[in-house]
Amino acid sequence: MFRARKLLFFFLIVSLFPLASAVQAELFSGMTALDISKGDSFDFSADKLNPDQGADLAVGLGEDGKPTFLSPTKIKDMGEVSLEEVREAPNRGEYSNGAPVKKGHTYCIVTAENHYAKFLVEENPGEPMKITIRWVYQSDGSRELNSRAGVITGTTWGKIKALFR
Repeated sequence: MFRARKLLFFFLIVSLFPLASAVQAELFSGMTALDISKGDSFDFSADKLNPDQGADLAVGLGEDGKPTFLSPTKIKDMGEVSLEEVREAPNRGEYSNGAPVKKGHTYCIVTAENHYAKFLVEENPGEPMKITIRWVYQSDGSRELNSRAGVITGTTWGKIKALFR
């Protein structure tokens, strides 16, 4: 009886391997420099600066003459936190149509494709009208922006047993 239970447990575990490998978040990341004076824009899904169409983020001078994110989509300033601290994008109702550029701040956006991205604004020393953004883009449409979102790395027997506790 005990041996039959072990065998059943083994076959159950083996049947879960395909499910575990399919539960992977589709996160992409990179770094991009934007020129505020030129009104640069960026498309996260294509990883392309100044795309012909489909920009997710645009930067320029606002009505007050200060650097502003003029997002064609929705943007949310998450404050002066690290990129890693923002694990999930906020609900849709918490975004606005633009935000002032603040160096050291992390932002979340909803893209034109209804996907989410987060980025951290870094300073370009000696170039006050240029910024660099470090970004993470979630291509599967979920709000999860954690770099370990749903990814099962290295399956060991102990990790498999932990699934059933």
